[in-house]
Amino acid sequence: MRKLLSLLNPGDFIDHPVWEFGLSDSEELWIENVDVPVSSLGGRLVGALVTLANGTRVFAMFYNLRFDDSDAAVIFLGVAIWNGSAWVHLPRPCDFGDIADDLQTAAKELGLALSEIYPLRFDLRSVLENDSPGLVRCLDLPVKTTLSMDELVAMALNACEEDSKGSKT
Repeated sequence: MRKLLSLLNPGDFIDHPVWEFGLSDSEELWIENVDVPVSSLGGRLVGALVTLANGTRVFAMFYNLRFDDSDAAVIFLGVAIWNGSAWVHLPRPCDFGDIADDLQTAAKELGLALSEIYPLRFDLRSVLENDSPGLVRCLDLPVKTTLSMDELVAMALNACEEDSKGSKT
């Protein structure tokens, strides 16, 4: 099935937990569902229930997933939580801007306090065919990275190189 990224919702992830970016014939991003389990999550979105710190289970969408112990696995991981009508993207350590302000904005959009969100827990064992570390994870409140832009770019390029060599992502 093919769908515009902007129209993706939790119901789509219930039927198809993994989606990958496809070629676009317009300015909008198209995605296509992928059969699970998959051998790699590179270039893919994954949807799953997460458990927030307050015990509430909500739908989340993950992107830039890596399941190794590298700093890149934490710094670049993207998570968006469904608030009932839209995806609320949680700030990442590599994002530009004031992470404290961005965290407060995200919490407000979710109608929660930060202490009700973090740490959040998830389990993605059902979508990946190998037993990579990090398939069951607990995400703590992100802290802005102290890496320079050059260091972040180098880390991202290194992660891409590892992915092309067959690393577990």
